[in-house]
Amino acid sequence: GNDGPAVSTVGFPGSSSRAISVGALLPGRFVPGAPGAPATPDAVAYFSARGGEVPKPDIVTPGVAYSTVPNWDAGGEIEAGTSMASPHAAGLAALVLSAAAQAHVKVSAAAVRQALMVTAGRLPAVDYTGQGAGIPDAVRAWQWLKLGRTLPSITVQSGRGTPAALLIVGPAESLPPQIAFRLQGAPGARDTFDLRSSAAWLGAPARITLADSAHLALAISDVARRGAPTTGVVSGWSADTLAGPAFRLVTTVARAVGPSAQFSDTLRAAESQQHFFVADSGVPLNVRVSSSGRGVLAFLHEPGGMPFLDGVSLEAGSGDDAAVFRIDSRDAKPGFWQVSAATSGSAAVVNFSLEPAPVTTAVTRDGDSVHATIVNRTDSMVRGRMLMGLLGAEQVMTVEANGSEPLRRPVSVPAWARYLVADVSMPPAQWELLTDFGVSLLDSTGAPLEQSPLNYAHGRLHHAFDRAPDMVTLALFPGFADPAGGASWGAEIRLRFYAESPVQLSREGAREVTVTPGATAHVSEPWADPSWTLPTGASLLGVVTFDTGTRDWSAESVFAPGTTGTPSP
Repeated sequence: GNDGPAVSTVGFPGSSSRAISVGALLPGRFVPGAPGAPATPDAVAYFSARGGEVPKPDIVTPGVAYSTVPNWDAGGEIEAGTSMASPHAAGLAALVLSAAAQAHVKVSAAAVRQALMVTAGRLPAVDYTGQGAGIPDAVRAWQWLKLGRTLPSITVQSGRGTPAALLIVGPAESLPPQIAFRLQGAPGARDTFDLRSSAAWLGAPARITLADSAHLALAISDVARRGAPTTGVVSGWSADTLAGPAFRLVTTVARAVGPSAQFSDTLRAAESQQHFFVADSGVPLNVRVSSSGRGVLAFLHEPGGMPFLDGVSLEAGSGDDAAVFRIDSRDAKPGFWQVSAATSGSAAVVNFSLEPAPVTTAVTRDGDSVHATIVNRTDSMVRGRMLMGLLGAEQVMTVEANGSEPLRRPVSVPAWARYLVADVSMPPAQWELLTDFGVSLLDSTGAPLEQSPLNYAHGRLHHAFDRAPDMVTLALFPGFADPAGGASWGAEIRLRFYAESPVQLSREGAREVTVTPGATAHVSEPWADPSWTLPTGASLLGVVTFDTGTRDWSAESVFAPGTTGTPSP
């Protein structure tokens, strides 16, 4: 997958335990450098998905390649992505299988993967989540394979019941001193393995004897002092060390910083770094990334490794050219987020700044009035200018279906709408049953206006109308491994229609508001009918902005009907 550089972004099918999972190597010759400067060493491409909750990738191969193109596409000869890396690995496997066929040697798929991994060369300063075993070598893999070495079949699960990998994130005081894995061997087998740890902070006993199954406890000592993740691998070796490890236990640990923090990194050319931070539910947050050099990209990933729905990457320059991700209260999910940076042709100092909103807001409509409640989340006095306005409308629909047949739903578009945002979400457990899922917005002729794969259990589609049509169609394309299996599935769809310009509810302009530490303020404004015709079942969508003088915070919400006490200005 191409959702790097954040940790735990390997998706299907690369996460499959029996696949040869391939990350993208960035050959140094593709990294621009100054004339006469030494060549940049090979690295893992920033876009290559990283492991964390699965022990992947297995290997890395070139993910940037030259491609033949027609004359009209001159200049587009360089292609990048794990789609470039996978055929390299398939070619290596084909070479090994061809050699085995010519030598009349029978080999299994598992042996081919072991051969490619055991004989791979590792990149320096890149951990297992980025490169797995490293860069494979077809000749060395065949030399290993033709010796006919065998390894016992060992199945590994973490103490959480997940595959042989653990991702542990949290404040320093919450990191566990010990973790556990469960090893399952062949019935009746009894094997002894020497254990080796790749990291000083990840402790393991000298050896383990496996009779059918066993639990193995590993000790975690002091690790990273900040949000940057670090990975350690404990491997199990039989008496035949040339056979390579029979199993690997991959553990990634990261200390998350709070939602308000500042820190920096010094990155080499073609290097990336990730940091975890904590976000609070419904609290707007600004994430700012600036750099001293050119060609620096900043990335934001939500809890679980999902790319930020409103845009995962931005260029990160200095000053006003810094990358700023604005997380609205709607998208502020609780949990551990990741902010990352990656350099291209030159080294750079990268600065990160996390700033949560000092206040949260809630809005209700009561008859001819709209009431805003403002809560000061800080231990200091907060002063600002507040405005309320109407942005458009929100409509929620739930769909249920069976099997892989496309599902189409007509959508009535208000005449005043200029932008449409469609959020499609489904339960994560259901998402794991799908092999593919596409979302398209179609015009009246069936031609696509926008289309996108849903790579996670929650996705977002944006579209801007030149002129609002009366109707569009939202089409969902589920894919199951067994198309005729008739598996049931469902999704929630939130459609947000935005007008070209907001309707201001604050008739007297911005209201000055002062909120003491930990206190709550109430502001009311008279209701102003926007005279918008709403789709059936839709509710008005509003916004509250709070300008502190240095930051302008906004929070979108449905202006739901309700009752409040008598608000004080």
